[in-house]
Amino acid sequence: MDADICCLAEPASQTGPTFQTLFKYTRLTAKATHKVLRTEQGWTDNDLPCVRAISNILNRLGYRLRRVQKSKSIKKIEKTDDIFDNLTEANRE
Repeated sequence: MDADICCLAEPASQTGPTFQTLFKYTRLTAKATHKVLRTEQGWTDNDLPCVRAISNILNRLGYRLRRVQKSKSIKKIEKTDDIFDNLTEANRE
């Protein structure tokens, strides 16, 4: 079962932008994992654990349900346009 859960969670996961933890953050919830295992993977309700147990399995495998903050770009300073204008003029000469 762990292998099936990994196959579902891996494509929907990513590491944090700072790479400081070993956890992979996923957008796949335990409830959605339970539903996909039941409908697409062929597991029956008697064979599957409850949603809370699947959540524990995801945590044990290193997946955390969290929205990952995208890396922030450097803010543009006011003089940037002036600098590029000067560069284009210098390149023309």
